[in-house]
Formats: sequence, C-alpha cells, structure tokens
Amino acid sequence: MCYFSLIQRFGRMSGGLVSPATGKGAGALKAKQLDLMTMLRPEPEQGRLFLNSKRVLVVNTAAMGTLRKDLISSLGLDRTRGFLTRYGWSCGYHDALDLKDHFPSEQEWFWAAPFLHTLEGVALARVTHSEVDKSSGTFHVEGVWTNSYESEQHLLHFGLHSAPVCWTLCGYAGGYGSAYMGRRVLYREVTCVGRGDPECRFVGKALSEWGDEVQAELPYYQESKIGQELEQANHLLRTTAAVHEELSHLVLEGKGVPEITERLARLLGRPVAVQDEGGRLLAAYPPDAPLPPRPEAGEPRPRRPAPLPGEPPWLCTPVVAGSRLLGYVYLLLRSRSYGDLETAVLDRAATVYALEFMKQRTVAEVEQRTVADVLYTLLSGDFQDEEIMIRRAAAAGLDLQMPRRVLLARLGWPDEAPPQEERHRLLTAAAAALPGAAVALRGGELVAICRAPADWDVAVAAQTLRRSLAEALPGANPAVAAGTPCMGAREYALSYTRARQALEILGELSHHEGVLVWDDLGPYAALFTGTGARELADWAGRLLQPLLDHDRKKGGELLPTLQTYLHCDCSLQATARAASLHLSGLKYRLSKIEDLLGLNLGRTQTQFQLHLALLVAKIARISG
Repeated sequence: MCYFSLIQRFGRMSGGLVSPATGKGAGALKAKQLDLMTMLRPEPEQGRLFLNSKRVLVVNTAAMGTLRKDLISSLGLDRTRGFLTRYGWSCGYHDALDLKDHFPSEQEWFWAAPFLHTLEGVALARVTHSEVDKSSGTFHVEGVWTNSYESEQHLLHFGLHSAPVCWTLCGYAGGYGSAYMGRRVLYREVTCVGRGDPECRFVGKALSEWGDEVQAELPYYQESKIGQELEQANHLLRTTAAVHEELSHLVLEGKGVPEITERLARLLGRPVAVQDEGGRLLAAYPPDAPLPPRPEAGEPRPRRPAPLPGEPPWLCTPVVAGSRLLGYVYLLLRSRSYGDLETAVLDRAATVYALEFMKQRTVAEVEQRTVADVLYTLLSGDFQDEEIMIRRAAAAGLDLQMPRRVLLARLGWPDEAPPQEERHRLLTAAAAALPGAAVALRGGELVAICRAPADWDVAVAAQTLRRSLAEALPGANPAVAAGTPCMGAREYALSYTRARQALEILGELSHHEGVLVWDDLGPYAALFTGTGARELADWAGRLLQPLLDHDRKKGGELLPTLQTYLHCDCSLQATARAASLHLSGLKYRLSKIEDLLGLNLGRTQTQFQLHLALLVAKIARISG
C-alpha cells in the first residue's frame, strides 16, 4: 500500500469530492476544509474501511520503513531513491489532475497539495514563501516539512545519511506543481532531519530556473522499465555475492585482516583500509596509498556506507556485530560520486570483517584467560615446584629466565570491573604500550609482567602504560605502580606485593592517580605504610609551603633549585653547573631558601628532612 493511496482514491471518487459540511459535491470546497476523519467509514464486522464509496487500507509506517529498507538492500541506494522519487512524482501529478475540477479557483487547487500532505500524516507541511504565477511561468515555493515520515524511518533503519532522504515527498510536491504549472517543476530538500539537520526545508522551482543545481538529480526522474531495474539489481546482487563468497573463503582458510584487505582492494581496484573501533589502523592496501583519517574522540561515524568530508574522498562503513561496533572499513573513491556497487560491496565486506574480528576476539579471550591463570598463580606464589611453574609460564609465552618486573594498574573505573568491550580495549592498549609483556585483567586491576633489561626505564614504561590506559578508557583515571625486579619464579609474589603497596600509597597521597616505582621510596618505604603516608603528606606540605608560595607569587624557582642542590649532594659547584647559575646567584637563592624555611641547609639532619619532604611531595603531587 503506497503512502499516497488515500490521496489517489480521494481524488478519484465517483461523483467527485464530498464536502464534510454538506455531504454534497464539493465544487466550492476550499483546500483547508479537507477533513479526512469525517470522510472515513469503517465496517469492522466486514473487515473493511471506506473513504466515501472507495475501499482503502491503513498501513503502519513501520511497514513502509521495512519496505524502504528492503528496497535499498535489493536495488541499492541510488535505484531506490530514483524509484521512490518517480513514484512520488507520479502520485502528485495524477492527484493534481484529479483534484483540479473540485476547487473554486486555481489558487485553492494549488494550496490543496500541502494540506493533503498534512491530512494523511506524511508530514506537517508549512509553506514559508510562495511566488507562483502561471501566466508568467514564475514558480518559487519554500517551506518546511515537520515530522517527516520518510526521515523518521530512514533514521530508524540506517541512521544519519550524508544527503536529504525525503525522496517521495520531493517527488510528490514536484509532480503536483508540474501538473499545476503545465511545465516541469522540481522540489529539492536543502536541509533534512535524516541528514542531521534541525528540520526538513524544501525549495520548489521550475526546472528552467534551477540551472546546474539539479543536474545530478535529474537521473532520478528518468523513466526505466522494471525489467531493466531488476536485471541491474540482479547484476548487483551477483557481484556482491561473489565478493562476499571470496572474502568468506579467506576467513575459513585462516587468513587475517591484512589478507582480506588486500583481496578486497584488488577486487575493487581501489585502496582499502581498516581500523578498529578506536580508530587504530589494522591494515591497508596498497601499502603506499593514503590513509583515512582517525576519528576524533566522540566524533560520529556513519552506521551505513557514507562518504567522509575532506580530501581525498573516503567511503566509510562500520563493522558491526549485533549492537557492538568493532571497527571501520574504508574505500578510497575516485571522486565524490559513487554508485550502488561500491556501497553494496563495502557493506558485504563489513560482514566478513565482523566475522574475522569476532573470531580473533574469541581466540584472544581464550588465550587471555590462560595467560591470566598462569600470571595470578605466579604472582600469588601458590605453587610447589618452581620448575613446573617455569614450564607453565613458558607455554603461555612468558620466559621467567630473563629479568622482569611487575607493573600494576588500578583503573579508577566507576564499576569494579569494566564491561567486555572496554576490557578488550584496555588489554589491547596495554599490549601496545608494553611490547612483549604478559598482561591480564581482573576486576578493576590490570597486571603486566614486563621484560626489564639493564637499559629499561621502568618509570617511563609505567607512564606510557598510564597514558595508554587513559586514552583507551575515557573517564577512567588509572594509577600505575611498579614492584621490585624479579630474577626467579619465587620473586614475582614479592614484586606484586610491592606494586600493590605502592598503589595503596598513591591512593593515600594522590587520590589514586599517578605513577610510583617502589624503588623510588628507597629506605623510606616503611614510613609510608599504614596511616603514616597521610601524616607524611601533611608534614611535607607544611614544610615546603613557604617555597611553594614564593614561587607561585614571585615566579621564582626556589623549589627546583633546592631539588637540584640536594640531587648534587649539596655541592655548590655541581649545582651551579646543573642549574646554569652563577655561583653568586646560587648562593643568593640558597640563602633565601634558608630564610623562608628557617633551616640551615648545611646540617645533615636538614638535608635528610628535605630529601624526604621532596620525595613525598612528588608522590602526593604537592605543587604550587
């Protein structure tokens, strides 16, 4: 049942239109007097509904949305747009001819069109500008469609589109206007809710007045035989099915994303690229081709094949399994224009990528559970035979014969454990930040056992891990701690314990933020246990506050100078060189520090106190 069947039957009733007020022929009926409800006559006991003497049907908009979806799936986007545009144009044209003799003036006849749109619930049509004169050939109409049925259904099934989607409404308005004017009239949407605009605005002009603006849309109005349409649709289906089958075979043969991407690029003769859901590049072919832009945080990507803004032009399609976004596949276009073949093939390819992604995730989750079991057995120290533990770890890809260190991250996630999608993202981010590390995630805690050669900077690795986790999980505020070095299987339990203690210290001093390496605590580690950490932070803040206040107000550098002086073992010459200061300038600063703190920097006890205070300030993030 078409959207406008009621209109067509309304215009073709025997005896003409009937006035709701008089029940007689509506030769003098005005457009705004059209009232559908008074003209409907239900016969529920017979299962029939009449509009005056003609039987009509009521069709749910959801059913029409499903028809639209199936047409696009079968015929492609462009053919469906042409079909619905021509269909709407034909309905509007014949409605106008059928209604012509039932209104007292040509003006009333013309104004029936927006009332019919509104009457049938297709959209609320409101004309905001009208210059129409048949004698001079002038036709310029502008207005707004509110609650457009077409944009509503397109959004429901396909999400935002890159162009306006009220194709039948434009066709109907153009057909009605053409019959009225006796010459070709075309309507265009200039904004559309289906494109993400706040409203659906339309403009109607005579074809001669549009110029080059509508050249790209004229093919949608060209007549074509249904046989030709079906043959073209069959060709499209055969082509896309062949591509889908070839790519599916690669998955069954155990090939991965790079091989699928290369085959797809060769089949289409254009560069193809694939990203994961976070925008990280997974594969691209050819290797020297341009790469698609990485989506910014919060930037929407289309739910259906759609071109991205900017140059070069990329056609983007999401890779989705159920409601889970897994990534994106991109095709580099030759120009901004593209056809049904590209969109259909890319859509089919996305389903193959979805299968491959899900296969990879299933394998990764099984492997990760195995690794996690081995890691937590090792970290707990709950094993009897060290040699058996070493062999178990080796089977999970973890060589315990080389120096390693435990890094522990507390995610700061609102829940105790992140959801499955976020878990995958965190593990991927941790593996990328710490190449060669064994990583596991339990609850809100991520543990990594990292290689620790002599030139490895554990503090830099911990900072890198923290940044990667924060980027992978917006809203989380991770803290990362490093335990002691490990040379044997029995040492991992102690390293893990030290890392957990370091996290507790960060929790006390930094509100579960930042990075702490256990080694940095040195001989002061015992002072930070229990309630001592908070007391130390308060003491360090009070001791250093005069320097913090001075540097904040005067723009000075007394605190950095003190740090350099203590780091250089209180040597004036070494400090002056390290701080790029003249000796006299350094002495002035040290004298100012002594005055503000009321301490003698030459005393060993004072130096010990300041060493400890600066360490606590670093961990607790005490700053000016």
